[in-house]
Amino acid sequence: DIVHVADFDYEVAGAKLLGRDIVQQASPEALAAIRDVLGREVQDSALAAAATRESGDTESMANYLSAIREELGRAPQSYS
Repeated sequence: DIVHVADFDYEVAGAKLLGRDIVQQASPEALAAIRDVLGREVQDSALAAAATRESGDTESMANYLSAIREELGRAPQSYS
């Protein structure tokens, strides 16, 4: 389902897969904490800016963090 989108992007797909892995491995408490942290970071872009200090591509990093967060909100059984 990740590759069957009109605007397919390998990096975003990788971020989504990471999010799915986190959902399957994390406890409910850890998952809630990760969602909370990513929610704040996606809004203020501090993590994106720190992660892209060399490249300066904070917009792409913010997109990756958003993709991870999006997958954290999905139930594992909804993956196709």
